[in-house]
Amino acid sequence: AAGHRQVDAAVSHRGIHVLHVIVAAADLALPGKRLLFGNFEDLGALTWRGIALAADGENAVAERFRLEALGRAPQEPGTGQNVRTASGYLNACADSAVMAIHDCDIVTYDREMLARLVYPVAHPGFSYQLSKGYYPRVGEGKLNGRVTRLLVSPLLIALKKVIGDRDFIEYLRAFRYPLSGEFAMRTAMLPDLRIPSDWGLEIGVLSEAWRNLAPQAVCQVEIADRYDHKHQEVSAEDAKTGLNRMSIDISTAIVRKLAADGTVFTSNTFRTLRATYYRTALDLLEAYANDARMNGLTLDRH
Repeated sequence: AAGHRQVDAAVSHRGIHVLHVIVAAADLALPGKRLLFGNFEDLGALTWRGIALAADGENAVAERFRLEALGRAPQEPGTGQNVRTASGYLNACADSAVMAIHDCDIVTYDREMLARLVYPVAHPGFSYQLSKGYYPRVGEGKLNGRVTRLLVSPLLIALKKVIGDRDFIEYLRAFRYPLSGEFAMRTAMLPDLRIPSDWGLEIGVLSEAWRNLAPQAVCQVEIADRYDHKHQEVSAEDAKTGLNRMSIDISTAIVRKLAADGTVFTSNTFRTLRATYYRTALDLLEAYANDARMNGLTLDRH
C-alpha cells in the first residue's frame, strides 16, 4: 500500500489523470470484462479504462489484414504481437505518460510489484526512461528460470569468449534477469520502439533501449522477493512451441543485434560458439545446483 501511495503521488505530480488497464492476448477466451476489471478499487482522482484486446477478435482480424496489405503486420503471433497491439492503442490515446507491462500468469502476484516497477519512471525527480523488473525465480520449493539460467547466461559468456568484448554483451549481462516480462517506460519512447512479434520481446526491448537511450536512462528494480508463473513445456521435438521455440527466438534476437552492430558470424564461429556454450552451461549448472541446495531448494538438472 505504501508503494502505491508513492506512485499515486508521483503520477499526480506528472499530471496523469487516466489509467488504462489493457489485457492483450492471442486467444482471449474469458467471460467478459466483469472478470477482468470488476475487482478494481477506487483510484481516487484517476480515471481508469479497462479494455480487452484479443488478437482473434473481429476488429483485430480486420486490422491485421489491413496491416498485411501494407506490409506492416507482425510476422507471427506471440507475446510481442500482444505488446505491440497494446502499445499502439496506448500511443493512439495520447493521454498517458507511462506504460507498464507485466505477465498475466503470475501466481505470486502482489500489487506492490506494479508500484515498484512504475515508480522509477513515474517519479518527477528521476530521469529514467525505462525500468526493468527483476526477482528470484522460486516456486514450489524449486529454483526456476530455466531459459535465463541454461540459455541466456551461458550464451552471453560464450559469446564474449568467442567474439571478444562487445558493449552490447556487457549491457545485457548487467541485467539480473534480462528475460523478465515486467518493464515500464515513458510513452514518449513508443513511436520509435521496434517490438519483435515473437519470444524475443524482452531482448528486443532492451536492444531498443540500448539503441535509443543513454545508459543512465535505464534502470532495473527488484519488484518481488519471490516470483513464479505458469511454466512452458520444453517441447524438445517441436521447434515451433514451448521452450524450444522460445530459445530459438531469444538466441536469434541476440545474434541479429550483434550482426547489426557489425559482428561477422561464420559457420566456424557458430561451431566454436556451440562448443563453448555447452561447456559454460555445464559449469553454471553445477553452480546453480549448489545455490539451490544451500537455500533449501531443488533444481531440475535434466
